[in-house]
Amino acid sequence: MKRSRFITHLAGAPFLGAFGLNALGQQTSAHTPIALIDHQLADGKQPTPQHDLPSAPILQKGARVAITAPASALAPRDSLDEILQRLRSLDLEPVVYPSCSGRYYDFSAPDQQRVDELHQAFADPTIEGVMALRGGWGAARLLPLLDFDLLAANPKPLIGYSDVTTLQMALYAKTSLVSYHGPTANAPFPKQTIDAFWDVLSTRESINLPLNNDEMNTNKGEAIQSGRGSGRLLGGNLTIMCSLLGTQWMPSLDGAILCIEDIGENVYRIDRMLTQLHIAGQLKNLQGLLLGTFVDCEPRFSTSPSLKNVVEWVTQDMDYPVWINAPFGHIDKQWTLPMGAMATLDTEQATLMLHSR
Repeated sequence: MKRSRFITHLAGAPFLGAFGLNALGQQTSAHTPIALIDHQLADGKQPTPQHDLPSAPILQKGARVAITAPASALAPRDSLDEILQRLRSLDLEPVVYPSCSGRYYDFSAPDQQRVDELHQAFADPTIEGVMALRGGWGAARLLPLLDFDLLAANPKPLIGYSDVTTLQMALYAKTSLVSYHGPTANAPFPKQTIDAFWDVLSTRESINLPLNNDEMNTNKGEAIQSGRGSGRLLGGNLTIMCSLLGTQWMPSLDGAILCIEDIGENVYRIDRMLTQLHIAGQLKNLQGLLLGTFVDCEPRFSTSPSLKNVVEWVTQDMDYPVWINAPFGHIDKQWTLPMGAMATLDTEQATLMLHSR
């Protein structure tokens, strides 16, 4: 029996449950304990240790990291050799998969090849992390083909952003595993991004991130609504997240701190997407809303509302903290954020606390 089928067979066994892979060293039935932790943190208490929560996969310098392209092909302006050189300068050992130099229409490779590479990267015991070469479009086409039992049985940091949001949201919805909204392999990696990358990826300890950092912020951040809230970090690219609504790969946002960013969308389109989330009830039970940097997202006309106006409208009846212009998104100097991990957003102190994970 193939290993993937063996894992699927075990996961379906009555003594393991749908995703209870105890015998394989990984349990993923984490939603109820996470809700308990949400409640404890909201009350200002330290979370009670939950042994059945999957620990966040982390990465150390010198790690062998799979570089695969689960979405678009590498852009002509990018050099794969230069990308690999930058990754080596980060103290990573990149292991390049064929999709990185491939092209299939707008994608890096056919759907099945891109899925097979992800499965191979997670199943390979010599690979310690998986980083997307770039974003673009195409990861959603892989969702029906992915073996989430195999991924859960081999937890590794999945790193990327933009279209990689699809995989990160689906991974949490299906397995409760933490993944990392951070730079893709083709990112320029200035010092601030490198420091933020290792500060978060190399430890499970708590980290306090200033929402306004003169060395990182593209635009000065500000509170739209004051307050303090604790919950799971979830989200990523707004357009990609909205495309998952109504599917089995969209996790519940109840009790979450929703993190969103986007690029190249007129404000009226962002208004449409935020309104979609609002009328779908997805913004009602958040613990906080954290907006990153929205790049080239301008009002359509001189009479059009600003992004701040739109955010104020959709959150005016909410009682959780809202912050705009945090340093993550399609920018060179960006945070790495552990999606699915517990955090506290405090707009009065202008901090995002990432709790031990």
